[in-house]
Amino acid sequence: MTKPAKKLRLRLRARRRAQSVRARRAAALAVTRSLVATGAFARASRIGVYWPIDGELDTRPVLAALISRSKRAYLPSFAGCRPGEMRWRPFVPGAPVRRLRYGVLEPVAPRASLAPRYLDLVIVPLVAFDSDGNRLGMGAGYYDRCFSFLNTSTRKPELMGVGYEFQRVEHIEPKPWDVPVSKVITECGIHVRGRKTIR
Repeated sequence: MTKPAKKLRLRLRARRRAQSVRARRAAALAVTRSLVATGAFARASRIGVYWPIDGELDTRPVLAALISRSKRAYLPSFAGCRPGEMRWRPFVPGAPVRRLRYGVLEPVAPRASLAPRYLDLVIVPLVAFDSDGNRLGMGAGYYDRCFSFLNTSTRKPELMGVGYEFQRVEHIEPKPWDVPVSKVITECGIHVRGRKTIR
């Protein structure tokens, strides 16, 4: 990791954590409203969603919205995976969960996990993003490895980032293994890769 990227990651993670409860809630609701209005959300039946940690945008309203619309929700799963690998396990409200590394919550219901290529849409966390769909994550590279097949294929799922508007930066220099997102939704609107923001 370059020094500028490391400094940017530390600065924006600190700013995320510093958001007030009111600001977090308002942003989460605004992002959820924009997300459910997209065609990608309307078409999707299997949707991958992260459980928020470290000040990430709260996706619990997103989970509530997709479940109320009879869509199937999946959370990242590391159980039974090789190091650095990630699969997806069904999320059912009220079902048991366990806390894993980094504070991530994983469903423990005895259901088979889903390979990433069978998802229709994935809501991706980020630390920073630019207008070209490049994202800076937490640094472990799980999402890039999980969805690396998208760099050589146009098949689903669609990756859509969510975050705060202050996480938008001028440019992120992508690495060869980075997987871009098609859109990033913030409390201020939808940033479509390579196009103007839809507000």
